[in-house]
Amino acid sequence: MENGVCRRVPTFALFRESGKKVAAPGEIYVYNPSGRLIDTIETPERPIQLVFGGKDGRTLFIAARSSLYSVRTRVAGR
Repeated sequence: MENGVCRRVPTFALFRESGKKVAAPGEIYVYNPSGRLIDTIETPERPIQLVFGGKDGRTLFIAARSSLYSVRTRVAGR
């Protein structure tokens, strides 16, 4: 990360309009398309996979070692 901009980060799921989501231990970091951190989603466990679903694509499913979580998002993902 240089000057607060994250580059070449692993992407597990992608918001169509706002940018990348990256899983880290106990947190999911949300970046805008220019690479700036814009949000953090805290999780009870370390996420191992992120997938968007639901009829409108605005439900983020978060797989962890022992559980499956879901979060509604403001924009659709892919």
